[in-house]
Amino acid sequence: MSEPLKNCPFCYSVNLEIPYSIYSYEHNKKRYHVLCNNCDSKSGEYDTRELAIEAWNKRADDKYNELVEFLISFVINADCADNVKDCVPCEAYELLRKHGVEV
Repeated sequence: MSEPLKNCPFCYSVNLEIPYSIYSYEHNKKRYHVLCNNCDSKSGEYDTRELAIEAWNKRADDKYNELVEFLISFVINADCADNVKDCVPCEAYELLRKHGVEV
C-alpha cells in the first residue's frame, strides 16, 4: 500500500487524483502523475503510482520547509519580535513552535 498524498504544496488543497496516460499502446505502458483539481498543478510522470506519490510528497515537504524558513526569517527580522502572536496568524505561530522556534 502506498503512502497517503500530502496536500498540494501550492494551494494546500486535498482535492487530488492520480491519473495516468498511456505512452505505449502496443505494450499498454502507463505513466502516472499527481494532479491537483483545485489549482491544476501536477507532478512529473512516473512509471508507478508509488513513484508519483513519493515525488509529490517530497515536493510538498520542500514547500513546507521553505515556508518554515520564511516564517523563521520573518520573526527574526520583524519589528514585532517581542510579540510574535500579534504579527503572524495562529497557524504560523503554531508551525514555528512545532519546529522548536521560541516565540
